[in-house]
Amino acid sequence: MTTICNISGIEFEATNGRQKNHPLVSQLMNDLNKYDGDRYHSVKNAIIERKGTFASINEVIEFAKSIKASKEEDIFEEDTNTDAVYY
Repeated sequence: MTTICNISGIEFEATNGRQKNHPLVSQLMNDLNKYDGDRYHSVKNAIIERKGTFASINEVIEFAKSIKASKEEDIFEEDTNTDAVYY
């Protein structure tokens, strides 16, 4: 049964009617949730934003590897405010 992945938009052959995501996308998301929970939502949202634009599952995986934990992480890294007072 041919199915389109809910997260990435990649078309794949599902083993049953209940399978909604490409197996590699499911594995990626499960691993992120288990081992790198901070990146889980960032990666999922970034992939969903580009849903349907990926040429292959390999492109999805490579794109996911390039995503940082959050946009707040970038802001924190760039923060050069030295006037902050902590109590």
